[in-house]
Amino acid sequence: TRIETYVRQHLTDPGLSPEKIARAHSVSVRQLYKLWSGRELGLAEWIMRGRLEGARQDIAQDGAAGIAAVARRWGFTDPTHFGRRFRAAYGISPREWRQAQGHQGRNRISALGRVMLLLDTSRYQVNDRAEVVRGGLAALAGVDLAPLNGDAAMKLRFRAWDMGDGCN
Repeated sequence: TRIETYVRQHLTDPGLSPEKIARAHSVSVRQLYKLWSGRELGLAEWIMRGRLEGARQDIAQDGAAGIAAVARRWGFTDPTHFGRRFRAAYGISPREWRQAQGHQGRNRISALGRVMLLLDTSRYQVNDRAEVVRGGLAALAGVDLAPLNGDAAMKLRFRAWDMGDGCN
């Protein structure tokens, strides 16, 4: 929608608010919330998720910029608040995320040994849980973990503890 596009384009604006979004679309704040009501996430949470994801990608890609600078770039005015929200969303601090991405001179794959990956697999069918874990590791490593043409060059050992409902 136009509103969604507008929000995406303005995620880096620390002044982005429901009032500003409503004013830009010539609707009341009440009408804005009514238009947004059918979505999985509320407007504020959707904005927060978009900002966090943008900052997470920038932290991984831009090793020269400080974490506080990246946070400011994505609309966070308080680095402490950013750090808390980042940890709540991803389970690790922004600094740990950067280190896992290899910006400290480490290979991305070897950095996996220093990061604990916790995935809640309880909402997935038992036979899909291994794929969820594989996908989570692939996202963390930044590579496709699926073997290509039987090539065993990439060996990755991991243990996955199913913290779900105890079903096997």
